[in-house]
Amino acid sequence: MADDRLKDSRSTTPAIANGEAHGLRAVVEAPPLLWTLEQAAAALNLSPRSLKRAVAESALPPGAVVRPFGRRRLFSRLVLEDWCRRGCPSAK
Repeated sequence: MADDRLKDSRSTTPAIANGEAHGLRAVVEAPPLLWTLEQAAAALNLSPRSLKRAVAESALPPGAVVRPFGRRRLFSRLVLEDWCRRGCPSAK
């Protein structure tokens, strides 16, 4: 009886030809373009308080801090990643 169930479940699996299964789509989750304060601080290996201080001192590159919704501060992942690749040069 258990063998019958295994046969049935195998028969409902779609056939894959040349590495493609028709009707199946891969779901790829893209990383967010904007980080919260906590996410940006974790990515930069800083405390949120240190990141707030860096923002207040204008130590981050232009475009790193985005305010799309009122007072909420978000951080551009792309700008911060590029800044880190360049060795975190002074923005002043």
